[in-house]
Amino acid sequence: MLIKRKNTYVEAQSLLKQEVIDSIVPLHIMTVSDHTPGFYGVGKKVVPDRVSKSSEARNLIASCGASLDLTDEAISNMNKFVIKYVYNDNKSLTPSAAQASKWRCQKKKSLTRMIPDSDSLLYHFERVNYMTYIQKNFNLKEHPSPLLHGWHIDNGMCLPTRSSLPAIPRPYLNQGINQMMTLAQIATLLLVTMIIMKAAAQTTL
Repeated sequence: MLIKRKNTYVEAQSLLKQEVIDSIVPLHIMTVSDHTPGFYGVGKKVVPDRVSKSSEARNLIASCGASLDLTDEAISNMNKFVIKYVYNDNKSLTPSAAQASKWRCQKKKSLTRMIPDSDSLLYHFERVNYMTYIQKNFNLKEHPSPLLHGWHIDNGMCLPTRSSLPAIPRPYLNQGINQMMTLAQIATLLLVTMIIMKAAAQTTL
């Protein structure tokens, strides 16, 4: 990247250390870009400031995009990066543990600023890895398909996959369906009873 200033060119690469250069693309895509969302309630400047001060943070995302296929090690590193350097949680080891810790610490309970669940994060990581791979391999003549890398086709449109889980956990969903069926059965029974009573009243008259 070259920036023209008063008839001179400044090579941006010379302004940064190599370890920062290796992490700046995935950092940008991870926190928010034209193709990926950010993390609600986390400022765009907050995370880069933390990353600039931590070699561990830079190492955790430096290998992102090295391969088109997301490895288990990369997923583990990105989980740790999000928990520790995006949500500033130094104790939790998993997103679910970070969610529980965040919930306990909140005085006014709110879900809006909670860390996403593992399933949603996985699809986010897949998109981040795909976009980082594309940008690191800018000389590709053709881009690989984004399908199975955090996107899917719906009615002919390529859309980001948010989650593979239902909005309501399956046990509660099944319980709700059973309760709805029970209520429907009761309503039907009451309706039949009313019809019979009305018919009996008309017969008596």
